[in-house]
Amino acid sequence: VDQAVDQAVDQAVDQAVDQGAAAGEAGKRHGAARKRKPRRKLLQGGSAYNWSGPDLANPHTGAVDDKYWAQRYRFFSRFDLGVELDAESWYSITPEVIASQIAERLRCGLVLDPFCGVGGNVIQLALTCHRVLAMDVDPVKVKSARANAKVYGVDDRIEFMVGDALALLASLRPDSVDAILLSPPWGGPAYLEQATSQEKGTEENGEKGADSAFDVETMIQVGGCDGAQLFRLARRVTKNVAYFVPKTTSTCQLTQLAELAHGGGGESGGSGEERAEEVCEVESHVLNNRLKTKIAYYGELARAGSVREGSPGAVGT
Repeated sequence: VDQAVDQAVDQAVDQAVDQGAAAGEAGKRHGAARKRKPRRKLLQGGSAYNWSGPDLANPHTGAVDDKYWAQRYRFFSRFDLGVELDAESWYSITPEVIASQIAERLRCGLVLDPFCGVGGNVIQLALTCHRVLAMDVDPVKVKSARANAKVYGVDDRIEFMVGDALALLASLRPDSVDAILLSPPWGGPAYLEQATSQEKGTEENGEKGADSAFDVETMIQVGGCDGAQLFRLARRVTKNVAYFVPKTTSTCQLTQLAELAHGGGGESGGSGEERAEEVCEVESHVLNNRLKTKIAYYGELARAGSVREGSPGAVGT
């Protein structure tokens, strides 16, 4: 299928270049530029990430699983230009096309990512936001994130910090940032194994049931703070929160979180009527026909409180 798509794209591009030749040299240059763009669209659609050259054998056998090495261009399209990943980041990094989709939704002046890891999300945020605050408790990850941001030419738009996310969130004044991306650790390979065993059921109906769903309150633990408490802490800073969670997370639980958090970003608790007006949007990310992740948008980030399913490159269908 990919070969057929490539042939169709090449044929269409060649035809466009031939048509442009009659318009002179400028038309030729424009045609050449257009010839590169469809290949980039294939990258965004998730079908041709290793576009820089032939595939290479995994040089990190034993330290990095072959299945993650094969996906390196999904994680960072500029991987060959000096991208750094530690052992944990190979299985926890957000695929670039998903990070790009999230960044478009969080487009604003100042955004905070208190669990930045090696920079998969903050690099894309720096392409859509004026300034990015990025923190991680691991200095090795922050060092790699800074190096990766340089690879993408956005290091001057990101303020990197090493520290505790909970302490930072507790110290920030209300409305001191425009939006927060919460992407806390999910539990590593143990979660991935659980998610794989549930994948068939979750892809059929989104959620298999309470017994199989990822529980934000019990399965996210950061410094003694569970996932719900972490969310409430973020909402004290701003009502505009994006919560990036595993694909098996209960949509019902994500919508219920909105009812538990009032008072952040100018909200004051108020009546049941005010709580009824709280909007939550849950978006699913499908990559290569597989459900990969979910993200819940709150505050002004949400769109009409809908539950949407889509694929990066055509998200929100």
